[in-house]
Amino acid sequence: MNRKFWLTVLTAGFILFIAASARAETRMIGSVSGGSLKLRSTTSTSADNVVGSYSSGTQVNILSESGSWYFVEVNGQFGYMMSKYIKVSTEYEHMGWGIVEEENAVINVFSSPDISSKVMYKCLCGARFEIVGHENGWYRVRSGHDFGYILDQYLIPTDTAYEAITSLLSGDTAYTLSTSGINTNLHETGSQKSMSSSGGNLTCTIRYPVYTLGQIDAALSRYVHQMIDIVTRDHSEYHQESAATLEISYNSVRLDEGCTAVVLVGKYSVSGIEPLPFIRAFTLDTANDRVLTPNDYMADRSRITFQANAKYRRIFNQVSGGYEAPEDLVWPEHCVLDTEGVTFYLMPGEGLPLEAGCQRITLKYSQCADYLSMKLQAIENGRRKIDPSRPMIALTFDDGPSEETFRILDVLEEYGGRATFCVVGSRLTSYSNVLVYTAAQENEIACHTWDHKKLTELNANQMRSQITRVNELVFEMTGREIRVLRCPYGSFNSTLRRVCADLGMVIASWQTDTLDWSTRNTKKTYRSLVNNAENGNIFLMHDLYSTTAEAVIQAIPVLVGGGYQLVTVSELLSFHKEGIVPGTVYMHLDPANIAVR
Repeated sequence: MNRKFWLTVLTAGFILFIAASARAETRMIGSVSGGSLKLRSTTSTSADNVVGSYSSGTQVNILSESGSWYFVEVNGQFGYMMSKYIKVSTEYEHMGWGIVEEENAVINVFSSPDISSKVMYKCLCGARFEIVGHENGWYRVRSGHDFGYILDQYLIPTDTAYEAITSLLSGDTAYTLSTSGINTNLHETGSQKSMSSSGGNLTCTIRYPVYTLGQIDAALSRYVHQMIDIVTRDHSEYHQESAATLEISYNSVRLDEGCTAVVLVGKYSVSGIEPLPFIRAFTLDTANDRVLTPNDYMADRSRITFQANAKYRRIFNQVSGGYEAPEDLVWPEHCVLDTEGVTFYLMPGEGLPLEAGCQRITLKYSQCADYLSMKLQAIENGRRKIDPSRPMIALTFDDGPSEETFRILDVLEEYGGRATFCVVGSRLTSYSNVLVYTAAQENEIACHTWDHKKLTELNANQMRSQITRVNELVFEMTGREIRVLRCPYGSFNSTLRRVCADLGMVIASWQTDTLDWSTRNTKKTYRSLVNNAENGNIFLMHDLYSTTAEAVIQAIPVLVGGGYQLVTVSELLSFHKEGIVPGTVYMHLDPANIAVR
């Protein structure tokens, strides 16, 4: 990974360290009262600074006060709201953040600073909390909507704050959270071993696979018995008189001859307390009796981590209820290869509020196979393949990013397609999470200038500045270099072509303008896409409009069903017989010029 990209990451980490080291602040939780309330980018009632509108009852995280305004975070967005329209329900002191670092133990969150008080939640090592008080050996903590108490010997204050990565999450996305529902009756490999016991009000029902292999069987058995010991100690210490159950079951799937994935799924339930779920996944090399680690199958850990964190940031505001997000997580040690892709499991409280339970994030092989070093059949089956002998089309989207971009990205992922997003630089800070997610999904980022100026009205230096400012910011945010320019208004001249040639960039024009910007009509945009689908075509659309997103959602299944491959501009041009020539304007790729390899 390049130096500038990691310099940006380190700089962000330093800023977080300073934020976490700040003195305690008084914060509040409130709700919108009296109808709809606008969230604004500044303390002004100007119509052009509105970034969202929220109905009565919406929870609001109040971070600071400025005159008659609150600086707030709501549903993942930061901004200002008029304080007179927010009803404050809770005040608390923000003292920093903490993480449970107690191995081999269940940690209890109590309703008061007394171990005889009600247990609200249970969690394992890695759970994170906002610290809102500290007295007499106890931390008062917040997770999501709930406050509770943890013995201070189990919670370690961290150097980084939780606020970092929800920066300007935009809108209510249509993302469907992939929860940890796992088919524990799917046993493609191994022989099932069953164990059960009942005594002292604790009943255990255990199932896990064995392979008659020394190291693999020892690893699986060690984890199962470790969880039995952890739960038994917790029940004996805190719940001897309460009925409790421990259940462990599993899923095992074959990835290739000699390689399998095993996911152990457990649940510890005590009467009257929210159950504690837990998951542990293993990638097993049964041919060589090894439990594989990420180093064994990841060629580029940094890119895998980047992709995983982009998905994590995407889902956070769907389950957080306005709670602030933690810093990027260190993923590779908590993952497994499975039939769909690289999967990461989050335990309750590990980067998400406790009430979110276990969560699962999967990077499909169609997006991450190039960053893996193993040649398993499951990976090869899922790997993205472009066949130049079959028709290809390139969908392009100008003027974004925006909150609508997410909807387009979701349907592209579902159908294994990619597109080119031609971004305006002045929008990137406000929609940084959308940009990062777009890049993490392996779509192409193209330059649409810094502020949408007509380039033919500028001199060469001004042209270069309009392009390189975008390229440099995208590089800092995503580690991706831009190789494609989309000219505002489609306007170019010989000077611009020379500038692009010098920058190693091509100019992407279009063959079909869907006129989505003019009609703002879903049906018309849909018809333009479907009726003009031809091999080598480049389509022009804009990811600013809900009508465009809806048309794309409807059209992509039809296009894919008709045999079209959805490719980026650079992917399309990579099959040109004469190669890609910087400074050249491409409207499409004539099928006669497609090199079938």
